Amino acid sequence: MRQRLIIYSPEAPQSQIIDAWLEKFGIARQVAVEVRSGYAACAMAASGAGVAFVDDLSARAHRSENLALIKIPDAPRFAIYSVTNVNRPPSQLGQTFLELVTSELASFS
Repeated sequence: MRQRLIIYSPEAPQSQIIDAWLEKFGIARQVAVEVRSGYAACAMAASGAGVAFVDDLSARAHRSENLALIKIPDAPRFAIYSVTNVNRPPSQLGQTFLELVTSELASFS
């Protein structure tokens, strides 16, 4: 790959998944900058720092004329979890929200 990469810091959950994916295809990591989130990766790519691999939600959230969004076939997938306190289950409104989010995210696949 001739482009420099915007990579995730080692503690970022997507870092290991993307690094394994790059290695699988023999793509050398020519690092331009390190970030901690997909939104930051989009901002850096929009500024011209390099190429970033980001999740669908980060790409949709960062709308910039300076970005070209390209869907990658067979790209790695990330699990999304809902996290709640075991001693305080979600309210009815919270439960409804989780159901709506689950339904909406199903449309991304």
